Amino acid sequence: MIAVQDESRGTALQRLAQERRVNAETLLRQVRDFDTTRASSWTALGCAYASMGRPDEARTALRAAAMNLQGKSDPLIIYALGYVEYYYAPLEDPAARLESAEREFAQAVKLKGQATDPASVRIISDCEKAVEEIGTWRVTSLRFDDRFERESAKNLGANWLESEDKYGILVSLENVKERGGRAKFSGKQAIADYGLTTMGREVPGEDFYAFEATLYAERVDKTEYGV
Repeated sequence: MIAVQDESRGTALQRLAQERRVNAETLLRQVRDFDTTRASSWTALGCAYASMGRPDEARTALRAAAMNLQGKSDPLIIYALGYVEYYYAPLEDPAARLESAEREFAQAVKLKGQATDPASVRIISDCEKAVEEIGTWRVTSLRFDDRFERESAKNLGANWLESEDKYGILVSLENVKERGGRAKFSGKQAIADYGLTTMGREVPGEDFYAFEATLYAERVDKTEYGV
């Protein structure tokens, strides 16, 4: 009953938010029509269209705002155009959308030091961060993602390098219905204390950003493990 009430409340809030956006659009269109030469009216209307998921109308309004500035630049207009390109550009893949958005954000960054009011300074800073993050995304790639969802086997496969023949600990691939696939270390180390049994792989490239793994300790006695 609580879940149903929460879902109904969420739906009602979404409907209310949409109604308010529509009301805002109606009001902003009236303000724009009162004086179609005011860039701020076009800008506000363009931002409203963007938040409503209407990219074509957003672009039209924002470009009209830019034209009414008569050669001047407003960081908010550029930021809003970048937002529209990032989320709605009709391009073939995320990389193309990011490139299109980056071009817009970079235009705002060029205004650094020229626009000095607090709002513009904050928007330019946000655009600068967006450009940096897009640049980082461009040179970052997922080199591998292995969840070991293969048939159980004595070897891990998938180019993993195993070191397991010295101390009595075996490395194998275990895939069971209850918990899925895992790289499993099993056995009792009886040959030498503090012996190291490992699995690893080569990662080509000069830059390395992150490595993530989940370790499950089922039965451990006088053992150290880690990444």
